[in-house]
Amino acid sequence: MAVIVETGTGSSTSEAYVSVSTVTDYCVKHYAGTTINDAWTAASTAVQEACVRQGAKYLDNTFRRRFKGVRTARDQALQWPRAFVVVDDSRDTVWRTQALNTLVTDNGFLLDSDSIPPRVQNANSELAIRQVVLGSTRLQPDLERGGMVKRQRDKVGSLESETEYFGSAPGRTVYQEVADMLSEFLKPTNTGIRG
Repeated sequence: MAVIVETGTGSSTSEAYVSVSTVTDYCVKHYAGTTINDAWTAASTAVQEACVRQGAKYLDNTFRRRFKGVRTARDQALQWPRAFVVVDDSRDTVWRTQALNTLVTDNGFLLDSDSIPPRVQNANSELAIRQVVLGSTRLQPDLERGGMVKRQRDKVGSLESETEYFGSAPGRTVYQEVADMLSEFLKPTNTGIRG
């Protein structure tokens, strides 16, 4: 069943920010000639669609409280589109420029509230591709004790493995490239950007 893509209307039935074909184009552009591109193209359409949906789900669940602005409709299915999102904002003073017919601050722009920023679409694409590469491993796995492992030692025959995390380590995998793509749409934090 084809993915229902959010186009900027605030639909209550949208499932993702991109279509499978958009992710395929993104994958070819960024991963041509790699095993990542091979994995995406080898996946069935049904698997690709499921992964696009999982990518959007991860995106919204991970960043929803940190996105700037507000959703445009109470019953919209996804976190975007959003209203009152200013990117590159360093001042509170807003003025209208007639040349651009856009609200701007001295160092920022108010995004249209009826569109999905390309970086949000790229983040959804990246997560869909990662989900295919991960296979049965989920982007949002269940983490025993929050995944905050202090020390782990495995020994099978002559093979040994040891894991130790600091107390400040995040409890899950951080997809830094995705967090960086979304950084201008996120509220500032004191601890940096984590997925």
